[in-house]
Amino acid sequence: MKRLGKPQLGAIAAAVAAAALALILLLVLAPGWSHNGGGSYVPRATVVETRLDPPSVLFGDQVAATARVIVDADEVDPASVSLDPSFKPFQAFHTSRTVRDGEITFTFRLQCVTGTCIRAMEREERGGRIRTVPIVLPKATVRAKSIQGERLAFHTGWPTLVVHSRLTAERIQKETPDVGPFAAPPATYSVSPDVVGWLLIAVAAVLVLVAGWLIARSLAGVRRERVLRLPAHLTPAERALALARHALDRGDVAGGRKALERLANELERGGRDDLAEAAGRTAWSSGGPSVRSVDELTLAVRSSANGS
Repeated sequence: MKRLGKPQLGAIAAAVAAAALALILLLVLAPGWSHNGGGSYVPRATVVETRLDPPSVLFGDQVAATARVIVDADEVDPASVSLDPSFKPFQAFHTSRTVRDGEITFTFRLQCVTGTCIRAMEREERGGRIRTVPIVLPKATVRAKSIQGERLAFHTGWPTLVVHSRLTAERIQKETPDVGPFAAPPATYSVSPDVVGWLLIAVAAVLVLVAGWLIARSLAGVRRERVLRLPAHLTPAERALALARHALDRGDVAGGRKALERLANELERGGRDDLAEAAGRTAWSSGGPSVRSVDELTLAVRSSANGS
């Protein structure tokens, strides 16, 4: 059996070492290559890549605006990276942000749907000819914070974007937009307005009748105060007797006492002391004056007046 010499052993050891190194490099770099991440490469400075896809569209079509920011995670905190863009005259919507290792991707959806965008995408030349011109978007500001807490900011631009009109110059010159005659569709109702109107009128009439009935009933329940009208030819004594009889007819004992006291004063003033004393006793009797006692006193006063 032939023994291997030292040169041959050295060659074999070098081959094994090279194979091991290749295997290590493959295991380290293959994941990065499979995801188009550029392996383990880390830039010395922050790198920004912007893209508009597609770069040329028709009016109203959507455009994807993408910005890739690559930082050294040992120097810049990826979570602190933000993008402050301005897409005028486009309308921007559907914003997304993804972070993977030291790569931060911002995605926006743009759309040209405003009059400002129409004026920006076209330029009128001599003779009235309209020419499409590229639209230059304002620069965006990238902000971040270093691991040491230092605030970083710089500007980045976007590629130009061309927006074409959906109408040709010939169609714009020759054709006049025609929307056709406008006819409003007939109105539909779950309940007919006529039926609702008559129902409301009927309810209003019923409410008016009920209100009138309540007012009439309230007025009917109010007792009218009886006003005693005494003839002018009566003497003061006769007037006092009439007032006393009227008060007692109404059950007003206090009013009867006052009227009889007035009668006693009139009789005493006329010199008929006996009748005045009788009127006072009747007025202040324990049970109070009665209709019968006032009638008897009235006969007595009349007889006295006739006798005199």
